Amino acid sequence: MIEEEKKAMTAQDPTTNNPFDAKQQATLSALAVLIIPPSVEYNIPGADDSQIFENIVTLCEQKAQFVSAQLNAIEQTQTQAQFKETFLEAGVDAQMQVVETIGRDSPFFAFLLTAVVQCYYQDDRVLQSLQIEPRPPFPLGHEVEQGDWSLLETVRSRGKIYREIS
Repeated sequence: MIEEEKKAMTAQDPTTNNPFDAKQQATLSALAVLIIPPSVEYNIPGADDSQIFENIVTLCEQKAQFVSAQLNAIEQTQTQAQFKETFLEAGVDAQMQVVETIGRDSPFFAFLLTAVVQCYYQDDRVLQSLQIEPRPPFPLGHEVEQGDWSLLETVRSRGKIYREIS
């Protein structure tokens, strides 16, 4: 029975063509909510929300082998070595320690952070909570607040820092 459960957990979903098994998706979801948790105060979902998470998975499919290998390493190696339990069984504090141990500057977390933030801030509910109209920027455009152009004077006074092409 245990062997059948393991096979079910590691089997890819043939109906969705999803390269991540259920355990990898759960680990990815736990990482996503560590990056952007839900906010009751602002009534916005976390990055593990089903609509947002679906987009994160789609984006991660571009680097499926890399992401799968990293998720497996987090689940099996890192967490069990530190806490003697799986990443999903560990509490939020322990999960954060695992993330910090691996390193926030690692290529995996750089990719994951970018994917989570991109997908999160494309969600209509999130944009509306930020009082941004959920629409494409064109053809109506967006108002951009003008800054203090005098701040560039030191750069302009420096002169050219490149060679002219002859």
